Amino acid sequence: MTEDTTIQFNWSEQGCRDEMEDCLYAWYDAVMHWRESAIKAAELETRFKAWQAARKTAYIAAKYSAVQSDAKVQSEDEWSERYLESQKANIAAETQKRIMGIAEAKWKTEQTRQVSLRAVK
Repeated sequence: MTEDTTIQFNWSEQGCRDEMEDCLYAWYDAVMHWRESAIKAAELETRFKAWQAARKTAYIAAKYSAVQSDAKVQSEDEWSERYLESQKANIAAETQKRIMGIAEAKWKTEQTRQVSLRAVK
């Protein structure tokens, strides 16, 4: 089941963007980058776990115990490559999540700044 919750914005491109719009652009872009990274990480982890289960099942069918099967699968070179790829994708998604938080903080800071400027005027 895939659900596309992408939000489409019609940004005004008339050259009169202010700091708030710039912050919203950055925040929106950060959310979209995080979403792409999170989906990629989930797909890689799913493929890794499916591959690992298939390998373990093959060893069990060859009369190895479950513990022995786990050990044999994890000692394979391909296991470490797949596991590392999955972990790197998770790190990338987490990095994008933090960038998204920074973009949100920038927007909130700009919002506060503009409210303060209006109060001074």
